[in-house]
Amino acid sequence: MSDDENGVRTKSAGGSTAKRHHYVPEFYLKGFAVPRKKEHQTTVIDRSGRTFATAIKNVAAETGFNAIDGPQPDVVENAFASIEAEFAPALARIAAAKSLANDQDREILMYFIAWLAIRNPRFRETFRQFQANVSKQIVDLSLASRERWEGQVKQMEAAGVRKGPAVDYEVVKEFHESGKYKIEVPVERHLEIAAPAVDAVFPHLMRRGWTLMSPSSAAGEFISSDHPVCLTWSDPARQAGFYGPGFGLEGTTVVVPLRHDLAAIGTFGGREVFLDGLKEINAARVNRTVAAYALRQVYARGYGFVYATGEGGTTLRKGSRLVGDSDFRRTNDEGHE
Repeated sequence: MSDDENGVRTKSAGGSTAKRHHYVPEFYLKGFAVPRKKEHQTTVIDRSGRTFATAIKNVAAETGFNAIDGPQPDVVENAFASIEAEFAPALARIAAAKSLANDQDREILMYFIAWLAIRNPRFRETFRQFQANVSKQIVDLSLASRERWEGQVKQMEAAGVRKGPAVDYEVVKEFHESGKYKIEVPVERHLEIAAPAVDAVFPHLMRRGWTLMSPSSAAGEFISSDHPVCLTWSDPARQAGFYGPGFGLEGTTVVVPLRHDLAAIGTFGGREVFLDGLKEINAARVNRTVAAYALRQVYARGYGFVYATGEGGTTLRKGSRLVGDSDFRRTNDEGHE
């Protein structure tokens, strides 16, 4: 695989298999990077407390993230490359026009945002945990008694789905109750559910009114992350609730940095406008949200950005301080507060 001038992946003539697959595409990451000879370089701020500069090919990627079993493990990754070929020019046109007036480009952008929201490690882990919980509950029921377990073993043997020596009930029960195992979900299953999930999110994004905003020169720049689609409650008081926000729920806001100089905020009932010369405090609050929703890393063109902190996001801090910020370093299983 190689990248064209827009950072869109293309399959090499030899059909070689890509080892690392980006879940945040390189053409998008270019908007938060600076050119360095033959590659674009971004400044990485990691929740672990590290900060460093590296080529965008090294971030927001996992080995074999979209690889499937078979003679052509990269067939899905190659298909995504063709999809990115539509996203990149649409995003460029929107950034140039600073408007979503072009219906076709607006639709492509909404699909891109839905795609970013679903095709990432956090969504996969959420689905894996759900599948694991269901599987463990089934095993709990199967191990409720020796009689039930042995009866199910006989059914599996009769159906031809189990062969080999029997495993003692107490051994299986002890192993299950120890919890010293992890239930994994094949990549194929993740990919199978991703497409309908994107299709489910897309119409809710289309129904929102989107504000495009660009910071003033004094306000610095926007940052991005390895999970750039930020879904929040519009009312901060609801953040403490048991249930998280959903893309189709009223009273929610979607924040997406599109480039270092352009961000989009979508709300139900909102007007579609362009805000130029965004004040420093407002740009800082966008960056605060982006940093909070990062999975592990934040990406920026450098430290020339500001972010908000404190109650109500009223305190401004320079980008260089984010790596040592206790709120940023502290994260839960969801990756945000």
